[in-house]
Amino acid sequence: MKPRILVVDDDPAGRLRRHLREAFAVCALLFSATLVPVLMVAQALVFNPEELLWRPALALNLAALYLVLGTPFFFAGAAVGIVFMGWGERAGRVYAADLAGAACGAVLAVLALWRVSPSSALTGAAAVGALAAALAGWRAPRARIALVGLAGVLLLGLLASPAPRLAMSPYKDLAQALQVDGARIEVERASPHGQVAVVASPRVPVRDAPGLGLRAKGEPPEQRAVFLDGNAATTITRATGDARPLAFLHALPTAAPYAVASAQRVLILGAGGGMLALQAREAGATRVLAVESNPDVVALVEDVYAEFAGRLYGGPPVTAVAKHPRSFLAGNREQWDLIQLPPAGGPGAAAGLMSLGEDYLRTTDAVGVMLDRLAPGGILALHSFVSLPPKDMLRLAGIAVEALRTRGVPDPGGSLMALRSWQWASILLRVEGFGENDARALRDFADRYGYDLAWYAGMSRSTANRINRMSRPWLYDAIDDFAGGGDADFLNAYKFDLRPTTDDRPFFHNYLRWRTVPEILPLMRSGGMPLLEAGYLMLVAVLLQAVAFGFVLIVLPLAIGRSREAIRREPALAARVVVYFAAIGLAFMFMELAAIHRFILFLEQPVYASAAVIGAFLVFAGAGSLASKVSADRLGRRAAAALGAGGAVFVGMLWLLFLDDAVSLTAGESLGFRLLLAVGFIGPLAFAMGHLFPSAVAELAGARPDLVPWAWAINGCASVVGAVSA
Repeated sequence: MKPRILVVDDDPAGRLRRHLREAFAVCALLFSATLVPVLMVAQALVFNPEELLWRPALALNLAALYLVLGTPFFFAGAAVGIVFMGWGERAGRVYAADLAGAACGAVLAVLALWRVSPSSALTGAAAVGALAAALAGWRAPRARIALVGLAGVLLLGLLASPAPRLAMSPYKDLAQALQVDGARIEVERASPHGQVAVVASPRVPVRDAPGLGLRAKGEPPEQRAVFLDGNAATTITRATGDARPLAFLHALPTAAPYAVASAQRVLILGAGGGMLALQAREAGATRVLAVESNPDVVALVEDVYAEFAGRLYGGPPVTAVAKHPRSFLAGNREQWDLIQLPPAGGPGAAAGLMSLGEDYLRTTDAVGVMLDRLAPGGILALHSFVSLPPKDMLRLAGIAVEALRTRGVPDPGGSLMALRSWQWASILLRVEGFGENDARALRDFADRYGYDLAWYAGMSRSTANRINRMSRPWLYDAIDDFAGGGDADFLNAYKFDLRPTTDDRPFFHNYLRWRTVPEILPLMRSGGMPLLEAGYLMLVAVLLQAVAFGFVLIVLPLAIGRSREAIRREPALAARVVVYFAAIGLAFMFMELAAIHRFILFLEQPVYASAAVIGAFLVFAGAGSLASKVSADRLGRRAAAALGAGGAVFVGMLWLLFLDDAVSLTAGESLGFRLLLAVGFIGPLAFAMGHLFPSAVAELAGARPDLVPWAWAINGCASVVGAVSA
């Protein structure tokens, strides 16, 4: 396959077109050579977004991170642009190969993480780049020996050298925990689910009794702290068979449901290291099912720490299941006397760090399913950490009320009880409602261990804020308002968005109200960062930066090079190139990101959804790219592009009509079947969209090949903006 060459002696682009194979090989070499080193350099550029409040100079570190991390991808983008420049008239085949390679990378990266560390996977990616350079260099008419030799040396060096060591951010919980004298990592595991580290601290023991009341006596026995991706996730508690060291479990706020009613069949959603399962066992439950989405955590409790944890997950009455709780609920129709849902993340989750993460367990749809799984008289216990200002517990109360209301409960306030400590809030739900005896039992439990009652039907507001005092009884007021007893002024005037989340809007930790930003921003420099949804605003900042950088990169060719005169001579063509290729990039990322978000719940894990959606999109878009040549030969290139656009719109409309029902009906099926169904939905849409780019590139290459790299750049910039915007 020979490139289309236009020889223009005084044109740098013309000289480049005479050495396309060599240029491609050099770019691939530079990609491979820089991929690992830039990571090491980036790790030295410590950057903490919150420090920008009092150290504006850290913005230079952020700019340096952009430049450093972008270096290998600059060379990769240049390599692809070179191919389109030389073989643009065969853009369908080129684009299909590019997408197929990207699809393989998306899937193989996930598979590799089951066997190798993330740093080893990165070295493997660099080795693939060196292999591409060697193949291109072998076909190069000039400098063949030099290019192949350099690529071979680089490839051997990558394969022979040890994997680079990834340094953890000093701002992570794990890095802080290891500063404690004597603390050490006992076990470390990595998989697509994340990196799990178990820490022992013999000199300063781990003590985890979340939300324990101020009047409770005793302390937890020996424990191990479990960190997920460097953040505190859960603990494993030592159980020797002696009940005395475990007495603290009866005083935790999660023990409140057992004080209200007997619970023989207990379901725990998000069981982690097993504290709630251990509590249920100590409370006398005869069947306990602990559902945990991370199989590495289950394996640690079940195998590595089996003796330490008293074989908690290894025998009756506790059974552990490694499955996402929503998928479990969809496929399991058992009835339970008690369902426990512990908080998401740690106490710092409310600081805006999780505002961009989907949470499909804390939505009105999810709580509704949990209510459906309760036996008659059964209790659903929803727990959250308490933050200042309060957010999580208030939104959780709204979700609870809305779920009861959608299940036909006429008086949601009568079906709720709640209590609170200084750190923890628990909300109990029963579809049939709670009676006076239940309220009395909860009052006795709260008095004994030092908890504040926050709500039960008929409770006086003046009794809601006596022990762990806050500026006002926030949880009482929120439930009163949500349940219809208030005047709605509380929720409407609140500084944060407390609307109940749904499966269509599952961002439980996103509380941003734009109207409050001007009021809160001045507080940031005085330590008010937790008041602001930093994660969401960081995303907005990234969007503005992407738009600015993209504008510069797109406009730059208008000011320099020989393309400047061509674009000025044909402004209408230039405008069409900008609009068309930008629209493709935006549309592709909008649909891809929307599909990833939609299939996270369906496929249980973000990593599975991302790999499946990206892989399927790229494979089928590549197939559409190959088919675009046939369509173009029969219909013409512009008609082929129009056909692809129309097909994408049509299939997108079918998604809107049928996707939700299909996902709901098959949510309980096996993961393999759900993967096939997801691919079946994605395939036709991606196939249609695969026509758009190569048809236009081939048309442009025939008329103005010097504009092809510009079109590629426009499409790339729009893809970045589209990904953030979505």
